[in-house]
Amino acid sequence: MRKLANTILMVFFFLFLMLLNLTPVFAEDNISTKINGLPAYPRDDNPRTESIFIHELDIGEEATDGILITNYTNETKTVIVYPADKIISSDGGFGCRQYAEAREEVGSWVTMDVEELTLDPNSSAIVDFKISVPDSADVGENNGCIVIQEKNTNELEPGINLSIRKAIRLVVTVPGDLIRDLELVRMDTKIEGDLIIVKPVLKNNGTVSIDAAVELTVKDVFGNELGKISSTYTTYREQESILMFQFKQSDWGGPHYLNLKVTYDKNNFNNGSGDSDFVTLTATDTIWIMPKATVVAVCVSALCVVGSLIYYVFVYSADKRLSKDWIEYGVKPGDTISKLSEKYKVSSRLIALVNKIKPEDKLNVGKKIKVPPSK
Repeated sequence: MRKLANTILMVFFFLFLMLLNLTPVFAEDNISTKINGLPAYPRDDNPRTESIFIHELDIGEEATDGILITNYTNETKTVIVYPADKIISSDGGFGCRQYAEAREEVGSWVTMDVEELTLDPNSSAIVDFKISVPDSADVGENNGCIVIQEKNTNELEPGINLSIRKAIRLVVTVPGDLIRDLELVRMDTKIEGDLIIVKPVLKNNGTVSIDAAVELTVKDVFGNELGKISSTYTTYREQESILMFQFKQSDWGGPHYLNLKVTYDKNNFNNGSGDSDFVTLTATDTIWIMPKATVVAVCVSALCVVGSLIYYVFVYSADKRLSKDWIEYGVKPGDTISKLSEKYKVSSRLIALVNKIKPEDKLNVGKKIKVPPSK
C-alpha cells in the first residue's frame, strides 16, 4: 500500500513539473526619438491639442498655428518642415504622404512660415503656419499632416536624402451636418500556430473621425482569462478600420470564448464640448482548439493514476474483505488453481491473489493454501 501511494505521489509531482512549462511569456518594446515635434500652442479647453492640431474653420476662414521642433541630439541638425495630405491604408490606418508628392487636399490649405531650419544641439524652435479653408472644402472633418524630416546632404551622391520623418495629424472641421456613426461590421478569427488572431472590422459612416474604446477578452473552458486588451482606436470619416489582436491559446484546448465591446461617444466632437451619448457595440465568438500533446500526455497519465486508485479501492480491497474468513487447505494430488476455483465457486485470480501466487502456478502436494470455507 505504501509503495503504491509513493508511486502516485511521484506521478502527480511529475505532472506538476510538466504544467510549470505551460506559463506564457510576454515581451515589450521600447522606442526612442532623436528629433521630435509637438503642437506649439495647445489649448487648455481641449487636451487633445497637446498631440494633434485641431481647428474648426468655416469655408473661407483662416487660422494660424505652430509646431515646436526639438533636437535631442548632440549634433546640429537641419530639418525640412512641410504640410502633407493624409493617406488611409487598406486596414484603415492613418498616414501622411511623402515630401515629393503633390498636395491636393488639406496639405494644400497650409502655408509654412519657414520650410527649412537648422537646430543647434539640444535646442528647440517654433515654426508657425497658416491654414486657409478653400471653397471646395467638404463639410465635416478634413485631415492632413505637418511633417518634419532631417535633411542630409550627401556629397558623394547628387540630390537630397531625407530621413527621420515625424508627422503630426492636422484636423480641420468645417461646420455643418456633422455625423458620428460607427458600425461593427464583423469580427474575423483564425488560428495561426499556437495563437488566436482576432480582427474586428469597424466602419465609420459619419463625417468626422471617432475615437472608440475597444475591449476584447478571451477566456478558456475553465473561465480563466487568457488575455484582455483595452485601448482606444481612431476610425476616420467614411473609412473601414481593421484592428488586429493576438492571444496565446490555452494548452488545455477546448472552447475559447471571445467577447468584444466597442464604445464611442456619439456627441463628442473634436472641440471637446457637448453632452456625452455613449453607444456600445458588441460581438462574441467561440473557437474550438485541440489540446497540446503535452496536455494529452498529462491527462492520459492522470487517468492511469485514477484507474489504479479505483482498482485498488474497489477491486483489491473488496477481494481482501471477501477472503478474510478463508480457511487453510492442504493441496491434494491432482489439485490445480483452476480446479479449486470451480470447486469453491470463486475465480482463479482471487485464489492466486489471496495466496500470493500466479493463477498458472503448479501446486505442490501438501502445500498449505487458503480457500473459501465449504458451504
